[in-house]
Amino acid sequence: MTPQKFHALALAAGACLVSTMAQAQQSVVISANRQALAADQTPSPVRTLDRRELDAMPSTDLTEALATLPGVNIRRSGGPDGEPSLGLYGIAAQPRSSSSTTLAINGVPLNNGIFPEASLNMLPLSLLQRVEVIQGPASSSYGNNARLGVVNLLTRQVQAPSGELSASVAHWNTNALGGFVGTAFGGDGHVLLGFDLSQTDGHLQPKGEADFSDSQLRHLALFADKRFGDLKLAAAFVRYSWERDNPSYLVQPGAPAATNPRGAATARFESGARQHTHLSADLPLAPQWTATVTYSHNDYDERTSFNAAYATPSGFGATAPTDQLTRSDGLVAKLDWETRANLLTAGVEHQTGTLADRVAASTTRGHTTGWFVQDRYLALDGQLALSGGFRQDRFSFYDETSSSPRLGFVWKPSGQRWLLRGQSSRAFSAPSFNQLFGSFGNTALVATTLQVNELGVEFEPSLSLKLGATVFDTKTTKPIYPRPRNQNPICKPGPGNCFVNVGDVALTSGVTLDIRQQLAAGWEWGGSYTYLDPKESTFATSDHVLKLDTRWRAGPWTLSATLRHEAGRYFQDGHLSPFPDFTVIDASLAYRVNARFDLSAAVENLGNQTYATTQIVSTSPAFAALPINRPERYVTLRGTYKF
Repeated sequence: MTPQKFHALALAAGACLVSTMAQAQQSVVISANRQALAADQTPSPVRTLDRRELDAMPSTDLTEALATLPGVNIRRSGGPDGEPSLGLYGIAAQPRSSSSTTLAINGVPLNNGIFPEASLNMLPLSLLQRVEVIQGPASSSYGNNARLGVVNLLTRQVQAPSGELSASVAHWNTNALGGFVGTAFGGDGHVLLGFDLSQTDGHLQPKGEADFSDSQLRHLALFADKRFGDLKLAAAFVRYSWERDNPSYLVQPGAPAATNPRGAATARFESGARQHTHLSADLPLAPQWTATVTYSHNDYDERTSFNAAYATPSGFGATAPTDQLTRSDGLVAKLDWETRANLLTAGVEHQTGTLADRVAASTTRGHTTGWFVQDRYLALDGQLALSGGFRQDRFSFYDETSSSPRLGFVWKPSGQRWLLRGQSSRAFSAPSFNQLFGSFGNTALVATTLQVNELGVEFEPSLSLKLGATVFDTKTTKPIYPRPRNQNPICKPGPGNCFVNVGDVALTSGVTLDIRQQLAAGWEWGGSYTYLDPKESTFATSDHVLKLDTRWRAGPWTLSATLRHEAGRYFQDGHLSPFPDFTVIDASLAYRVNARFDLSAAVENLGNQTYATTQIVSTSPAFAALPINRPERYVTLRGTYKF
């Protein structure tokens, strides 16, 4: 299909259908873009998952829940708990992190221009009240790391002393124990304490190699907020730590896995922790003015080691250990001015960072300073919402100023059941601190920019049916990905990978169709279809993605299922490595024994299909990329006690 024909088809579809999810209603207030806006006033597509939907899903963690949303593409390595990456618009994120999307907890980001990595494993699903996903560059408010969008995790606000304890068991000695306790205090304060412990003996490497990822994960989180007159204070502490033993993690692409050179057990071992702390204060200064100041601290401490006997000819089997700690401290001050028609936000942000490489015995320090302004203006008696934003950032470690503009609108005629939304935004993404100076560092990197143009319509023909379509095209210049050092002369010589600018321009365009329908009082279904023309951007993309989900409730029973189908898949630059199509179905059945006790069974990969969402990229065009397969069919049994 030619680009001209594609755009004609997409615009026609957008004129008669629309983009919407059942939750994108006027009553839902979205805070992911650092402004509290009704969902039908945001020019970007908005997706939310509330507690009721999260409880009914077959998903066992946040990653699998996000994978059900339109336009969201998840890549996950191997075993049940593998570190995921998140992409939007068919644009792949950096493997094993959310480096192109801002991940925030209660509106406070876990990643920034110095410290771009964040983990979707950071919080257990049980602690969340709602998940917000806003697609499209949010660099005009968050800066360097928000190139593709924002995922905001909103935690529970428990109103009375209560809690939950949950235990699960599954295949490969996979088990977990977690829960939370919380209460309200002082009339307008809240506290929430949660934990989660899990382990697995792993899964399969290609060709049946066992013990892909033996691991232990640990979570601890504490949240509190309290009002003191007009002043509201909120604080959070989150710690996520892990240990993973990967006996056959690295293999030589292009050769049968059974004949690849292997090291002894523990060919790759990693351990580490991510930690986040924040303290924020909100104070109304006048009826129309509110000031907010937030301090945040993030650190990422990781160590990896390799068996000395393990190596591959490609250089992927590097045996040099890594041991580094990245820390950042940030301070954001913003001022909101809100009238009947106007919401204006202006702010400044300062981040300092330290990267300590313990193997090289070196320490690098730097800082960023940015300012931003956003405005949402309601015109024509509130029927037209106009929005715009602009941000500039300067870096002590990169000699270029980042400028990120954004314009958008939402047109919702009074008395009508449809709306039209659109945006044009640009993200300027300077190389991050660790991309320049970390273990994969490359000081020759230049900035990446992303331009997104998007148009969507939403239509609600009845209270039980919502339909939609969104049309988009993107242009990425100088995208940054890790690539083998021995294939890139601009990298320092040696084995392993380094970050490089891959090509000059990468284009994508596509259309996403949505449907959500309430079939009966306890039965609903929905889904989405995305067609993507990847053009030059063929790294980890799929031309066709179909997602379906359904939930049925009757008395104490809840049955749910999700389906994801991907076709026209590529996992290497320049259409070099087509991957097999797949259809994977997850399902769950839950039974409420009484008001306090629930039992459930979740089945992942019901059809037992062999499929991969990530790979080891080949170093030679003569060989295809090598898939890292997701788990075969397995069942998780869970019991939950509420008190």
